[in-house]
Amino acid sequence: EEPFVIVTNHADIKRINVNRMEYLEIADGLHSATALSMDITSSTIFWSDDIHHGIFRKSVDQNRKDIRQILGDVQSPGGIAVDWIYSHIYWTDSRARTLSLATVDGLKRKTLFTTNLKEPTAIAVDPQSGYV
Repeated sequence: EEPFVIVTNHADIKRINVNRMEYLEIADGLHSATALSMDITSSTIFWSDDIHHGIFRKSVDQNRKDIRQILGDVQSPGGIAVDWIYSHIYWTDSRARTLSLATVDGLKRKTLFTTNLKEPTAIAVDPQSGYV
């Protein structure tokens, strides 16, 4: 498969083919898609939405109507990152000043850090090395 980049302008999410500079619309009509992360193993894209106070997911291989909110009640979701080995999603919440994780289906949720975080806005994970 050819290399690609996934980008958002808050209203749309697009997959851009790096070699041919062509794009494929993954999701449109969004309100405030902010941060993006992708689980390559399941071809699923995740994004945070500050207006809906949640985290959403969509399969890149299916039709556009399968957008699902997997997490709600996130005050100000910022950065997100997917751990593709253990099927977790991590996110920051700058208003609540927390770093949390959940399973990629959103069912098991846990706050990891609640102290000494001023305005967490980004996160990265390296599950092969065990780093957050």
